[in-house]
Amino acid sequence: MAVTEPERLALHAAARGTLGPEEGDALMASLPPANTDIATRQDLERLEQATRQDLERLEQATRQDLAALEDRVQTYVWKVVIGTGVVLYVATVGTIAAIMAVLLQIVDR
Repeated sequence: MAVTEPERLALHAAARGTLGPEEGDALMASLPPANTDIATRQDLERLEQATRQDLERLEQATRQDLAALEDRVQTYVWKVVIGTGVVLYVATVGTIAAIMAVLLQIVDR
C-alpha cells in the first residue's frame, strides 16, 4: 500500500507525540521515504532464479561454442599434419631424384 507524503508527515507527528521527539524522529529515519519501491524477498528470489537460468543458458551456449571450436581446431591440425607430410614426401622424393641425377652424371663421365 502506497503512503502519501501527508500521511507520512501525520505518522511522524503521531510517533513524536507518542514516543517522544527523539524516538519519533529515529523511527521515521529508519523507514524508507514515501513512494519508494522496496524489493521484497520474493522479488529477490525471482531475480535470483532468472539470473541462474541466464547463467545456465550462457554456460550451455559456451560449451557448444567450445565444442564447435574444438572440432574446427582438430580439423585444422589434421590438415596441417597431412599437408606437412605431403610436403616432406615431395621434398624427399625431389632430394632423391636430385641425388640420382648427380650420381648418373658422375657415372656417365
